[in-house]
Amino acid sequence: MVGIANAAQGDFVLPFLLRAASEHAGEPGVSAVVLAAVMMERRRAEIALGETSYKLIDAQERERRRIARELHDDIGQ
Repeated sequence: MVGIANAAQGDFVLPFLLRAASEHAGEPGVSAVVLAAVMMERRRAEIALGETSYKLIDAQERERRRIARELHDDIGQ
């Protein structure tokens, strides 16, 4: 499926999958394939969210350390 290949590139494929499901409704195995692809898309989105959350927390921690260093240096002078 083209949509599944695009998921590896970070494209949002759910609209493609829903359109494909409606075009091929009733064909054997289509529902299972579409469900698997939707589950893969959801997992990809969860991973992206986790990575973004990690980056945000890391940036906050670096900023906290920077401010603490500045405050420590100002108090020491």
